[in-house]
Amino acid sequence: MTKQLVPYRVNEKWGYCEYRTKKILIEPQYQYALPFNDKGIAIVKYEDKWGIINTRGLSITNFEFDGIDDCNENIFAFHINDKYGLFDSNGQILVDPIYDYIQSFCNGYAAVKNNSKYGIIDFTGKVIVDLIYDDISHKLFVDDVCSVKIDGKYGCINKQGVIVIPCTYDDWVVFHPPYNIAAVKITDRSEFNKALGKDFDVTQFVSEDNITLNDGTVINFDEYYRLDKKSIKYKFINTKNEFVSDMVFEDAYSFYCDVTSVKINGKYALIDLSFNLITEPKFIWIERFSEGLAPATIDGKLYGFIDESGNIVIDFEFDSIKNGFYHGIAKVVKNVNGEEICYFIDRRGATFQFGVALLENEYVIETLVDNILENNPWEVNIASCYFSWGDKIYFYKLGRDKTEGCNINFKFSKPMLYELEPWIGEIALFTDFGEKYKLNGSEIVPFGYIDKLGNEYWEGLPL
Repeated sequence: MTKQLVPYRVNEKWGYCEYRTKKILIEPQYQYALPFNDKGIAIVKYEDKWGIINTRGLSITNFEFDGIDDCNENIFAFHINDKYGLFDSNGQILVDPIYDYIQSFCNGYAAVKNNSKYGIIDFTGKVIVDLIYDDISHKLFVDDVCSVKIDGKYGCINKQGVIVIPCTYDDWVVFHPPYNIAAVKITDRSEFNKALGKDFDVTQFVSEDNITLNDGTVINFDEYYRLDKKSIKYKFINTKNEFVSDMVFEDAYSFYCDVTSVKINGKYALIDLSFNLITEPKFIWIERFSEGLAPATIDGKLYGFIDESGNIVIDFEFDSIKNGFYHGIAKVVKNVNGEEICYFIDRRGATFQFGVALLENEYVIETLVDNILENNPWEVNIASCYFSWGDKIYFYKLGRDKTEGCNINFKFSKPMLYELEPWIGEIALFTDFGEKYKLNGSEIVPFGYIDKLGNEYWEGLPL
C-alpha cells in the first residue's frame, strides 16, 4: 500500500485522501476503490466497469473489465464475460481472456483453470504445465515441486511439468523446506475387504446407524468406521519419493520444524527427524507447531500448548484453541457461564486481552493493565480495540468507564460493531453493523476504511 493514500468514501463515491490528515488528493468519483499496492497502482470501479489508476489519479487502463484481481508479481488478472486473462502494471495484455480462473502468483507461477482442469503458467502467460490436473496446490513450487491431483490421487510435479512423485497418495503431498520430509496418506483396504468378504464398493446410503453399499450390503456404522480407519495409514517420504522410515502411523503431519506429531494406537506423540519418539503417545490431539509451540490436549476437553520437547508450556485450561501463535499471540476460547469467550494469550500464557461478554445487554471488554493495547487507552477518553472471531476481525470503539484494581472495564459509548476484512498495511475495510444512514431515501449500512487508531475514512449522512 502507498502509505500516503487511503481510499476515502463520500456517500456513494470513492476517491483517495492523505493518510491520517484525510486531505483529499484524488476526488471522489469512483463507484469503488481499493488501496494502492506497493507499486503505486490501485484497482477502481467506474460506471460499472473496472480499471487501474496511478497515484496521480490517471487511468492506466480503460474501464472495460468486469473485475480485476491483483495477482502479485506486479501482474493483474482481469475477467470479461466470465473469462480470465492477465495484464501488467502498464495495462499491457499478457494473456487474452481464455481461462475460467487464474489464481494469484506464487514464486513466479500461477495455477489456471479451464473446463474443470488445472495447469500452470508463468508471469509471461506461457503454459509450463498443461491443463490436465483435477486440482493444484496453491503453494506452487515450494522447493521446486508442486502437489497435484489427478483421478482422485495426489503426487508432485516439477517446474517442467514432469511428475516426480507419482499420483498414488490419498491427500496433498506437502514439503516444507529445508526439512523436505512429507507425510503421505495411503489407503489400503485389504483388511476391510477381508472383513467384508468382498471388494469394497462405494457407499450408496448413510443412515444414523448403518451404511449401505451399492450392492445392498448393510454395515453397522461403528464397524464400518473402525474398518475404514484401519485402512488409512501414513508414512513419510522425501522429494525423491523414497520412504525415509519403515514406521507406519494412523495420522501424521509433514515436518514444519525439527519435530512433528504422529498418531499411534489412537493417541498422538512427537517424533524427531530421525523418527525417535520424543513423547509417549498420550495426547488426544497435537496441532502443527508455530513459533515453537503447538496446541495440544490430553483428555480432549481442555487445551493448552506444548514445546518441541513435549513439555507443557501453557496449561491445559482452554475449551478450544482457534489459532496457534502468530507474532507472539494466540487465540483461545473459554466457556464462561455458557458463553464462548475469545481470549488472546502471549507465549507465557498471560492474557493479552480478554474477550467480549454480553452482560445485561451491554458489551464489556476486560483487559489487563500491563498488556492492554499498543496505544495506551487511558490517555484519551475513547479507546479502540479489535479481535478476531472465526475468519473475521471485529473492531470495537469503546468509552472509558472505570478502573478497579488491575482490571479496566470499558463500555460502549454507543453500540458500534465493526466487521473488518484482513488488514492491508495500516488500514482495513470495515462494515458498521451498529449504525445506519440514509442516502436518497434508502437505509445504508456504513462501510469504508479504518486505520489501527480507529480513524475512519468515509463521510455519510447518519440517520
